[in-house]
Amino acid sequence: MRLLERLRHGACFRRAQPHPDALRDSILDHLRRVLNTRRGHAPLDPAFGLPVELLSNATASARLATDVARLITRYEPRLLGVRVTPHEAPPPLHGPRFTIEGRLTGTGTVIEATTRMTASGCVILEIPRH
Repeated sequence: MRLLERLRHGACFRRAQPHPDALRDSILDHLRRVLNTRRGHAPLDPAFGLPVELLSNATASARLATDVARLITRYEPRLLGVRVTPHEAPPPLHGPRFTIEGRLTGTGTVIEATTRMTASGCVILEIPRH
């Protein structure tokens, strides 16, 4: 978990592993933040976020998948073996869609989420129900 999450949960002085569900939720929350930041809008790191030109280009899904995988690998070290697979969005949906897969550090538990984009450009992460 990130520092503020540990402080909020009272775990700032413990080194115990967080519960896998809490770790998964923390990672997914961080991925939402990363994927909804546009490149160049984070003052401390201009490379943080997704490039706007790729988000608005429906034919750039393979390149965007590569960028998303690189972004997750760089900014979310708790997720290993990241794979991002592009999907065609059905006509009423906006923007590119992806499946994101990776393993939690320490446990190796697989996390899978799909993305969709709202009309306003917000990236939504959805967790499949198994």
